[in-house]
Amino acid sequence: MNKRTALLAALLAGAVLLCAGVIWRQHSGPGGGVLARVYQRGELVEEIRLDRVQEQISIPIVHMIRESGLLTEMLANRDPMKRKSCLIKISTAVDDDERIIPGTTEISESEPGVYWLTAQTELYGALSLALEA
Repeated sequence: MNKRTALLAALLAGAVLLCAGVIWRQHSGPGGGVLARVYQRGELVEEIRLDRVQEQISIPIVHMIRESGLLTEMLANRDPMKRKSCLIKISTAVDDDERIIPGTTEISESEPGVYWLTAQTELYGALSLALEA
């Protein structure tokens, strides 16, 4: 690679980074938490602890599920079809949250009566939480 090509490649790479405006880079931060670093024009603007952000997303989702009564209804039912129907209603309700990527919600039973909900958020990656009555 000659000097001119190397210079053009470096300029192009810099232009791509500048045009992006915001670059999210995840790494292990202090205390074992995951940090998102927000850069603008190559300068660090903000650091956000993702575990706090995910907590702010998961708490309203858990409250919504509890207030709907679907989890209690599902656990109280012995009919597998009604249980499956409740699971579908819960995952649909979670998918309706604007912070969740629609269609990414999955619910699995880890042990009798304990369900794990996983979903992908628009900005912060995977979200995982336990559902218990």
